[in-house]
Amino acid sequence: MGFVGIEGEDVFDGFQDRASLQAYRLSTGNIGSAVDMSSYPLPMKLFTFWFRPLFIDAPNALGIFVSLENLLYLVLFAKLFDRSFIRFIIQAPAMVKMSGVVFLSISFSMSFVMSNLGIIIRQKSMIMYFAFFVILAFMDWKKTEEMRKKRRRYEEWRRRKAVGET
Repeated sequence: MGFVGIEGEDVFDGFQDRASLQAYRLSTGNIGSAVDMSSYPLPMKLFTFWFRPLFIDAPNALGIFVSLENLLYLVLFAKLFDRSFIRFIIQAPAMVKMSGVVFLSISFSMSFVMSNLGIIIRQKSMIMYFAFFVILAFMDWKKTEEMRKKRRRYEEWRRRKAVGET
C-alpha cells in the first residue's frame, strides 16, 4: 500500500484516486494514442482494454496490424458465448478457474489505470495468455463432449444391432 501510494483507511477510494491520477498521466503521454476511459462504464473499459484499437480507430499501420490481432481476440472470445460454458466452468480443473480469475482481476485493475493505447497493447499481451488457456480448455472440453456423445450413440446402435433391433 505504501509503495503504490495508497494511504488512509479507505483502500477502495485510495485505489480509485490513484487509478484516476495514473490514467490522467498516461492519457497525456502520447498525443493520438490516448483514450479517455475515465468516464466509460466498466464493460466499455474492459472492451476497450481487450479489443481496441479496432480498424475504425487504428492510428497508423501498426494500429491496423494490432486491429487484426484484436479481431482474433474477438473471434476467440465469441466462442465463450455458449450455453455449455457455465457447465464447463463448474467442472473445470482448478488451473482453468484460476486462469480465469487472474485474467479478470488483472483486466479489471488495468482497465482503470490504462488509457494510452500503446501501453494497453503491451500490457494486454502479457495477460491474454490466461484467457487463451481458458478458451482453449473450453474448446477442448466441448470437442471431447461431442466425441463422447457420438461414441455413446455408436455403442447404443451396436447394442441394438447385436440384439436384433433396427
